[in-house]
Amino acid sequence: MTILDVSSCSLEPVINKPHSENRGGASFFKYNPKSQLLIGLMIALSSLSLSPVAEAARPRVIIDKIAPVEEGNLVTLNASNTFDVDGKALTYTWRQVQGPDVVINNPNAPIATFTAPTIEKTNSRTRPVRLRFELEADNGDDRLATASRRVPVRVLPVNNPPVANAGPNRTVSWEAASSGIDLDASGSTDDGQIIQYRWRSLTPRNQLPRGARVRLTNPRAERASFEFTSPDRASPVTLDFELFVRDNDRAIDRTTVSITVAEGLAPPVANAGSAQTVTSGASVTLNGAGSTGTIDSYAWEQTAGPSVTLSNPNSASAGFTAPTVATQTVLTFRLTAANSAGPSQATVNVTITPAATAPVANAGSAQTVTSGASVTLNGTGSTGTIDSYAWEQTAGPSVTLSNPNSASAGFTAPSVIEPTLLTFTLTTTNSAGSSQSTVNVTVNPILVAPVANAGSAQTVTSGASVTLNGAGSTGTIDSYAWEQTTGPSVTLSNPSSASAGFTAPTVATPTVLTFRLTTTNSAGSSSATVNVTVNPQASGNISATLEIDDVALNDPTVLLLSNIQGGSQPYTITVDWGDGEITGPVTLNSGVTNYNVEDFYYEEVGSYNITVTIRDASNQTTILTENITVAESAECN
Repeated sequence: MTILDVSSCSLEPVINKPHSENRGGASFFKYNPKSQLLIGLMIALSSLSLSPVAEAARPRVIIDKIAPVEEGNLVTLNASNTFDVDGKALTYTWRQVQGPDVVINNPNAPIATFTAPTIEKTNSRTRPVRLRFELEADNGDDRLATASRRVPVRVLPVNNPPVANAGPNRTVSWEAASSGIDLDASGSTDDGQIIQYRWRSLTPRNQLPRGARVRLTNPRAERASFEFTSPDRASPVTLDFELFVRDNDRAIDRTTVSITVAEGLAPPVANAGSAQTVTSGASVTLNGAGSTGTIDSYAWEQTAGPSVTLSNPNSASAGFTAPTVATQTVLTFRLTAANSAGPSQATVNVTITPAATAPVANAGSAQTVTSGASVTLNGTGSTGTIDSYAWEQTAGPSVTLSNPNSASAGFTAPSVIEPTLLTFTLTTTNSAGSSQSTVNVTVNPILVAPVANAGSAQTVTSGASVTLNGAGSTGTIDSYAWEQTTGPSVTLSNPSSASAGFTAPTVATPTVLTFRLTTTNSAGSSSATVNVTVNPQASGNISATLEIDDVALNDPTVLLLSNIQGGSQPYTITVDWGDGEITGPVTLNSGVTNYNVEDFYYEEVGSYNITVTIRDASNQTTILTENITVAESAECN
């Protein structure tokens, strides 16, 4: 075992002879004041190596379950309950890992959204689509920074039933009926595919002339036909047919069409053309060229929507200029085709959309955040038809924008030491032009609790004025609070200031008083303690002269103790330097009345109370105190 012997000024090991119960020798080291700093560092490093190291923890990712949604609906991805175990700020990244691609809105926020995709229709039954999304949360730790979790989304198909269309009612001749008349279901519509057609005759036999016969051909096809023969052609006969349709998702619809068989000329069949969608100001042509039969006259008229002026309304094709509208508007037109057998009518819809204008950018409201926060720039308030978004930073410390070409962009607030303004510009563009809008984001520094420092331990004599110094405390400090925690009670002056004071109480033996300083701001508080050792007033008749001067840091402190007299020799000297370091006790040889220390170094600037205790052979003591100031070393030019 090695023991430090501080009774001399060397660091030489002394071997202790083993006892009978101690098999090994014990080595002792003599104390050398110059080795104090090295020994202190060794002890500090030893305590650091034994300090526990906190184990890093990953963030906890929590995502709400999502009920099945129908295609075209807005879906919310909600991970707002996600948290970091150690309370660190998190950054978020949403990504799609399965299913048809969708656009994720706010992919760097805990709550994101997307629109459920449209499911492609085929000739088979439409099945639900499964999407899957993953959220990654990052706390910035170098070892265990990220954690992720996935959430499934089941998108259900929406089926609009088919609309059966068997064509217009019409009149045909006996000759045409006997040769064959087409039944056309091509005008039927569906959001998927019609997979089944079925035609059947609805006219009861007892309503037909005797001997008459109806024969259907291809009754399960989109285009069927029928032949009608009768020995009695004296009177017209009306035949009713039903069209049944079924789509790929098993939805059905039915409709009927009436065909009148009569002698002579049949009325024409009007066809007003296909529906159209145009922009305000466009030239529109209404096309009735698809009308069939003998046609003596055409007549176009408007039946719904803002009134327009038709050109050539009595021709197969008419025209007009699409009116100015603020919102999508439908205009309906009717075509009447006629001959001597009668008229036929058909309608067509023309949808008018507003003319394109430049969008109006809106960069959102100004924000105030703290360094390290995740910030979302929100341009969803922009209006008009928008083909592209572009975010750019125009002022403040540079940051990296995520999704700068989306309605919402994001970034992490930079570290600042004072409130700092960042400015961003959003540009929205379409074929008609562009517009810009700016938004300011104020970034405030992170406020942390202050670190209290109650100053260095002190040794004083009863009756001395003592100053407790908390000026070494760091951080933003709103308040100080000094309080005594141990020792004889004293009255503190200025207990709510950085420095408090009191008068050392009268004691019979060295007594320790402990004081605690608490520093506080809005982020929290911290405390530190300091001990003040109070020695009794000098006793006996020992006297001496103590000389010591202020020094600069890194210069040696010189202490001269001279003309020790009184009491009985030899004298024993102990020096308390006021910074926690003690020299001695050192026993002088008989006849020696002077004691010098010329090589003590302070490690920090400050004010220190030096206490010198002189004890004689009969244990009488005298305590001498002196205050010195250690200043910064002067720089050499």
